[in-house]
Amino acid sequence: MLSEAIERFISKLHKLDQARQHVPEGEEHLPAAKYFREVVLPVMQELRIAGDELEVVCADEIWPFPKYRDLLHVS
Repeated sequence: MLSEAIERFISKLHKLDQARQHVPEGEEHLPAAKYFREVVLPVMQELRIAGDELEVVCADEIWPFPKYRDLLHVS
């Protein structure tokens, strides 16, 4: 299960990298903003889902970031 979750995360990470390589460039910012909204943001959401899955199945000792549950209970 962990290895499958890692594979999904890596796949989504590569997909995000590919999407970022095609951002329209130029003086006008609107095409780039629309591209981010329509292409990059949905891929980021897919990556987030894969990351959330990893957070649940990965042991606390090897997870390098604060887990979501820890962020909710920080005083």
